[in-house]
Amino acid sequence: MNRMKMPIGAFLRLALAVVLIGLADGHAALAGPGARPNVTVEAVLPGCRSLVATQGIPTSAEAGFCSGLIDGLLYLGEQLPPDFCYAVPVDAPRVRIAAAIVEEIEAVYPSVKEHHFRALALEVLQYRWPCHYGYMDSALRLTCVYRFNE
Repeated sequence: MNRMKMPIGAFLRLALAVVLIGLADGHAALAGPGARPNVTVEAVLPGCRSLVATQGIPTSAEAGFCSGLIDGLLYLGEQLPPDFCYAVPVDAPRVRIAAAIVEEIEAVYPSVKEHHFRALALEVLQYRWPCHYGYMDSALRLTCVYRFNE
């Protein structure tokens, strides 16, 4: 049987992504054993709105949760397969990323308020900063498309 092995670097990136996403749920431990955070749009979006209103400075636990969730998703983006990945520029201000997520989700809020926030945030990141793979000089290159509304 020909079995493909995952390179150690890819394995470590995947493990770190899982840990980061798990840490975003970490504040549930404060609520008691077995408690899970409410990660619906209705529960998370107010913290993200607060994060945007304070120019990216988390001033509440909810804003900090949103900020951590976004940071975890940003790391995860380029680790995903080409048809799911996104590539937010490293120099993009976090407040602009949070604002883009808030803007896109608020446009459809009534129909998605009970949906999972992370799933919708992933869709926004994929829409605003999709990955494009192409060949250049015989090497696979990743390029990004920026869809900031300026």
